[in-house]
Amino acid sequence: MSDLEVLDRDAPEIMGAWSRLARMDVNNGDPVCDNNGACWQYVSSTTKHHQFRHSCHPSTNERMMLHIDRTDI
Repeated sequence: MSDLEVLDRDAPEIMGAWSRLARMDVNNGDPVCDNNGACWQYVSSTTKHHQFRHSCHPSTNERMMLHIDRTDI
C-alpha cells in the first residue's frame, strides 16, 4: 500500500509548504520561479514530506525536485 496522497491546492498544509519552498535559498522568496513558463509544481505528499518539481529552474537551468518535510511547516 502506498503512502502517497495529493492534497487540495487550498489545503492549509500545502499553503505552508509553498511558503517554505519560497524561503529556500535557491528560490530567493519566489514560490513560482518562472523560467519561460516553467515553474514550481506540487507533485504529491507522503506521511513525511511534500514533493515539488521544476522542469528548468532559473538559478540552474536544470530540472529540480525538492522535498519539504511536513515537520518544517
